Amino acid sequence: MRLELQYRLSQVHEREQKVRDELEDEVRLQLLEKEKELRKAREQAAEAECRHRGEIEQMKIGKQQDLEVIEEKIRQAMAKKTQIIESLVEESRLKEVQIEKLRAMMDKQRRELLAK
Repeated sequence: MRLELQYRLSQVHEREQKVRDELEDEVRLQLLEKEKELRKAREQAAEAECRHRGEIEQMKIGKQQDLEVIEEKIRQAMAKKTQIIESLVEESRLKEVQIEKLRAMMDKQRRELLAK
């Protein structure tokens, strides 16, 4: 009877060990699968971050180029306005000279008429 109990106890222990080993294997496989998923998620996150950085850099470059184009157009417009202003100032100066000549001529004619 004692041998039979030891035998049964041994069988129970073996089944228990077998179940424990199976559970450990299952947990180990699940852990490996989760680690694989985690690595994949990290790789995807790193790729997305890299891609987004590239997109942001491209956007910055594009915006910088847009600003440079706008600044150039502003410089051209300002140069044109400055040229127009200079032209108008010169025209005004010439008109002032004409006015002075006409005044001098009128003064001369008035004096001639009054002298007669």
